[in-house]
Amino acid sequence: MTIPIGTIANLSTAPDIREAILDELKIHSSIEIDCSSVVEADLTFLQILAAARKFAQRESKSISIVPAADPAVAGLIERAGLAGPISAICENLCATGATEQ
Repeated sequence: MTIPIGTIANLSTAPDIREAILDELKIHSSIEIDCSSVVEADLTFLQILAAARKFAQRESKSISIVPAADPAVAGLIERAGLAGPISAICENLCATGATEQ
């Protein structure tokens, strides 16, 4: 199941994005979050992506993220460590010494 994210992914659109992701994760074991149309994103969106990954991992489900076409947004997602598979994110966190709070 693919969840398309609109052009804006920020605090004002966060509740709808969060709800769409959680609704699909309740139904499907694997989802794809399509960020290819996103041209504006903020920390709220990154937090939703990170929380969705954590939830999916806990529930033995899978999430993949289609990167944004906009280079600035794609870079933001990549720098946050959210562009790769869950295992790559975990390896990145371990390598940097980050721990769960």
